[in-house]
Amino acid sequence: TGNIFQHFGKTQYFKIYEIEDGKILSSEVIDNGGNGHHALPPFLKSLGVETLILASDIEYSKKEDK
Repeated sequence: TGNIFQHFGKTQYFKIYEIEDGKILSSEVIDNGGNGHHALPPFLKSLGVETLILASDIEYSKKEDK
């Protein structure tokens, strides 16, 4: 467990990966199902999500600039 990004509840889309034996089997982008804030964790869990990896737009921008 760790800290959750303060704007996690405003996330509009998630990329969901299916991973087996360290290999990506599939991926898809989903919307938040109309959920926000406290409703997102149960929504993601209902989809079988076990782990979240979060980054802010600022972090992505920094990576793209390199």
